[in-house]
Order: sequence, then structure tokens, then C-alpha cells
Amino acid sequence: MKIAELKGRENLESLALKIRDEIDQQVQKSAELTKSQEKLGADMKVAELKGRENLESLDSSVEKKADLEKLIESQKRVDELKAQVESLQNRTEFLSYNDDLNRIGIYQPKSKLPDAHAEKGKHNGTLLSKVGVSNAMIHQGFRRQLRAVDMRILETNWYDKLGVNYPRSAIGYLAEKICLMEHKCFGRYAVNIEDAVLRVLLAKSLLSRGEDIRLIEIGALFGVNVAALHLATVGSGSRFHATVIDPLDGYYGSETPVDKRTGIPVNESIFQLNMQSSGIHEDEVELIKFKSTTKTAKKRAAERFYNYFIIDGDHTYKGVKYDFVHYSDLLESGGYLLFDDYDTTEWPDVKKFVNRTMMKHADYDFVGANWRTAIFRKK
Repeated sequence: MKIAELKGRENLESLALKIRDEIDQQVQKSAELTKSQEKLGADMKVAELKGRENLESLDSSVEKKADLEKLIESQKRVDELKAQVESLQNRTEFLSYNDDLNRIGIYQPKSKLPDAHAEKGKHNGTLLSKVGVSNAMIHQGFRRQLRAVDMRILETNWYDKLGVNYPRSAIGYLAEKICLMEHKCFGRYAVNIEDAVLRVLLAKSLLSRGEDIRLIEIGALFGVNVAALHLATVGSGSRFHATVIDPLDGYYGSETPVDKRTGIPVNESIFQLNMQSSGIHEDEVELIKFKSTTKTAKKRAAERFYNYFIIDGDHTYKGVKYDFVHYSDLLESGGYLLFDDYDTTEWPDVKKFVNRTMMKHADYDFVGANWRTAIFRKK
């Protein structure tokens, strides 16, 4: 849908450029016709003084009068085109405003009237400024509004494959709870809401099979994903355990100790604080504070077996391959393997590895891929 919105905006901009070109052409014609009008006036004055009333002069005057009428029509067309350009500009600005709202999970109906756009924008801007919600537009880089097209994709592409079936109201409620969980935590959840919902549905698929959640995640950032997946077990009577491998030594191992978007330190203190605020008991999560490439990390992770494996660490081809090769043996038969940031322009190596290795892997069935997520099931 995002691509469709971007293409729609490009089409609007392209149409606006075409209209502006037509305006320039019409203005040029107007200038030429204006000169013809002036010449017509001069000729008519000469004809009046000299008493020319022959057919040739009359025909010429008739033609020039027709040119004058064309000038008037051309000027009207210029005014119409200017109005269209203004309408397109209003529409483009309103769509951009809608995108900002959608990123923070607020639905804004799309009106067709430019005046209504301005009124809605002014009204909502006033409301948002009073409650402070609009501040999220500044820092939130991921979409927080679950769109109708996302729900259709979940229904048609995933329900049967995962063995789940929920009404849209329940999916909307789940999306809201995920957003509220993120608000309770420090830092941020670095996925779009549709990917987050799919991750939770994957956990619910395991629960529907009568299994507990035994998660291993490589790359945690602030741990908000663990908190979101924990929601799947609330009230189910099933148990939850997450093994998280992440050195938590700054923003993705860079020299910057804080997250570049939120300014919150990426460290163990923030991670543990988020676990506590999310209601996750200390015996439900094990933090292995090492890089996945260390022997210590693999040795500690190998103390358990898992039915849910998320690879979200080093996004280079070498890094993704290493995590799969060295940890996939810990995934049980029937367990899910999820690759984050699949099919994204920022991290092309993830898709390259998945397409080259996983799509033809003898031990895994391809479940599906949508948005930024690719999922496989171990045979």
C-alpha cells in the first residue's frame, strides 16, 4: 500500500507538471493573440479612416475577431488550470499529512474537497498539539496504523498457513496493544505495525498447536519485540521464554552508545527495565550479552531448544549466514524461522541470503513473505 501511495503521489506530481506546461503554452498563445488583437485594432482604425469596406478587409477582420475570441477562451483555460494546480497541491499536502498521522497510528479519512482538507488538517493539528501525540511524528520512523490492505493480506495470505482465524476487530485490538506496549517501554520497536502483528500471530500459531513459546532472538535493540510477543500468551495458560542474544553495547555495535532516533542508550539497564515494565518475569527471559559470533553465546543458547527463531542481528550477507548456520540446529522440527528486514532497500543482503539459500533449502518449507518479513518452517 505504501508503494501505491508513493506512486499515487508521483502521479499527482506528474499531472501537476503537465498542467503547468499547458499553462505556459496557453500563456504564450495569449501573448501572441494579444499582439493580434492590438494589430486588429490598428487595422480596423485605418480601415475606418480610409473607408475600406471591401470583402478582403472584411474577411481579415472576421478572422482577427475569431482570434480575439480564442484569446478570451485561452485566458479562461489558464484560470481553470491554475485552479487545478492549486487543488493538486492541496491534495498532495493532505496526503503527506495523512502519512504522518498513519505513522503514529491515527486514521485520517481522505476527503475529496480541498477546502475540507485544510479544515481537517487545521482541526486535527489543533487537537494533536493539545495532547502531545503529534510529537511522535518527529521521531517515529515506522508505520503504526494497521491499514485495511494489511488486514486483507493477513486474512488471505497467512490465516490458513498459520492455522489461525481472528476477526478484524481482534487484529485491530492486537495492533493497539502492541503500540501501547511500545509506549510503555524506553526506546522503540523498529518494525512496522503489520510486521509486528504477523510476529505475534506466529506465536499464536504455536499456541494453537498446544505448544509453549520458546523463542530465540538474535538482535534485540531495546527488547520491545520480546514484550510484544509476550502479549500472545496473556490469559492463555501457556508458558513463555525468550533467549536473547545481543551485546547491547550501543546502536548496532557502532561507536554511538545511544539510539540515533530516540537518544535512549542501548544497554542492559534499559533492556531489563523494559522487561519489567512489560510484566515479563526474570525467569521468562535470558539475556546473553555477547555477539552471536562468540562461542559463549552459542554455548549458552544451546542449553535449550526452540520453536521460534528470529534472525535480526548483523544484516550483512556474512552475518545473516553465520547466524543461520550456527543456530538453526537449535530450532525444533515444526518451528518457525523469521528473517527481519527481508526485501528492503536498506538491507539487500538479507533478501540475497534468503533467496539463494533458504528458498531451496531441503530442511525448510517456505511459509510466506510480506512487507519486511520472510518466514520458514523447519521440516
